[in-house]
Amino acid sequence: NYDLSKTARAAIGYKEVIDYLDGKMSLEDAIALVQQRSRNYAKRQVTFFKHQLPVIMKDTAEEIYEEIING
Repeated sequence: NYDLSKTARAAIGYKEVIDYLDGKMSLEDAIALVQQRSRNYAKRQVTFFKHQLPVIMKDTAEEIYEEIING
């Protein structure tokens, strides 16, 4: 039994690592599941922000710098 808060148990990665440590899945499957859940979470974040105040998404620090300098 792992003494984790409800918040920690809901975080991406914890459940997968615990399942791996308990022998419920392989390390490779745990890694793949963490990667997939991370991508899904990122997609939900993008969707959320698209429906908020106008946001300009930038991929790189260089793009952000150019936007600040050049307006």
